This record gives sequence, structure tokens and C-alpha cells, in this order.
Amino acid sequence: MPTYLYERVGDELLPALRGLDVTMVGHSGGRWSNETVDLACQDARLRVLKDRGAFEVLFGSAVDPDEWYNSEEVLRLLDYRVQDLTSLDAKVMAQELAAFLRTNLPRVAVLFSASEYARNKQQLLQIRRMLNETLSPGRHAH
Repeated sequence: MPTYLYERVGDELLPALRGLDVTMVGHSGGRWSNETVDLACQDARLRVLKDRGAFEVLFGSAVDPDEWYNSEEVLRLLDYRVQDLTSLDAKVMAQELAAFLRTNLPRVAVLFSASEYARNKQQLLQIRRMLNETLSPGRHAH
């Protein structure tokens, strides 16, 4: 795990990551020093991203490697109590993600599994459309 992410979230998050394999670690230097850690559990993928000082968690499936879903989309589909897994505070994000993974990693693995992903993709895209319409009412794609 990149040094900064590990130092900021490692203690909170590492116990919850049991069962996940680190598949990619990325770091871009410069002013914002963005970092990415990709994790996998069966067909499910998680991306912990530090971008411009904000932390975010994305979800995806190995079946569809170019498609990522933000945490709000996934958490709504799973009917989880936290609205999303984004924060300017690494510790807060790590605590929320750790709590989520401790109780929901098996559900995430099924959601993004090869056998379930096609059906769930449609629901996730529907949630995405609904959220986009909520954010920008009156704006419709042509």
C-alpha cells in the first residue's frame, strides 16, 4: 500500500481487508500526490483512491474491468446506512470502509460475481441515472 495511504488508513483498515488481495498500487507525484490501491476478493474489486486530497472508494467486477461504480451507487443497491464512502479525512473514510467491509464483504463479492454481475449492473446503472437526474434536474442527455 502506498506510504501515505498506509500511514493514514492502514491501522484502521488493514484488519477489515483480510480476504482481499492487493492487485495494483499507483502513485502520481506532484502537487496533489494522488494514490490508488486496487483490491480484489473473488470477482469483486475495490479501489481506494486519494485524489486531490479527498479519499473515495470505488467498486467493480473483474467481469467488466473498465467499469467502476462509486460507493453511493453500490451502497444504495445494498441498502446500507452510510450514504457514501468519501471523505476529506482519511481516518473517517477508513473507519467507514472498515465497518462496511466487516459486515458486507460477502455481499459485495456476490454482487460483482460472474454469475450475478449482469443483473446487478443494470440496477447499478439505473441508480447512477437516478442520482445524476437528482444532481442536475432538467438536464437530459441527448
